[in-house]
Amino acid sequence: MTDNAPPPWFINIHVSEELSENVYKATGLTCSAGVAPNRLLAKVFSDKNKPNRQFVLPNDCVAIMTFISSLPIRKIGGIGKVTEHILKVVFEIKTCEDLLQKNSLLFARFSPSSASAELFVSVGLGLGGTEAPNVRSRKSMSNERTFSATKYETFFNQKLGHLSFYHFFLLTWRNKVYMERH
Repeated sequence: MTDNAPPPWFINIHVSEELSENVYKATGLTCSAGVAPNRLLAKVFSDKNKPNRQFVLPNDCVAIMTFISSLPIRKIGGIGKVTEHILKVVFEIKTCEDLLQKNSLLFARFSPSSASAELFVSVGLGLGGTEAPNVRSRKSMSNERTFSATKYETFFNQKLGHLSFYHFFLLTWRNKVYMERH
């Protein structure tokens, strides 16, 4: 880089502003952009300055760690409500800095074959991939429900019975359709 060249973050902010302008001209919709050293951080930053503003994080270790340390764990893709609840209640982890401080505990509690502990520590460090995600064809479909906690065992068993019947019916029907076609 020459002495007269602008820093990379300066170029990135102009590219993201141009992108935002082009989207608005083409669709009439506003968009926000997060520019960061990797996809994980860029995704977090795309939510940072909504609506219609950009956020650029320089590719600098101090800047990354300063931002990520106070970031709530729920802001990270892959950490949903259930995982957040477990991390908060069981491990007293609320921020990415907490993930780093308790990384040895996480590795001890989660199996080595599980990617969870590795994900938690890499998130705490602000690490993520830079390559584009692979586009894959769908191989299956699923549907899930998260029920609120209940102390009523009868209610829980009733719901479980309904779900079991529903899935039995669905599988029986799918099997019948499959057998008719083959």
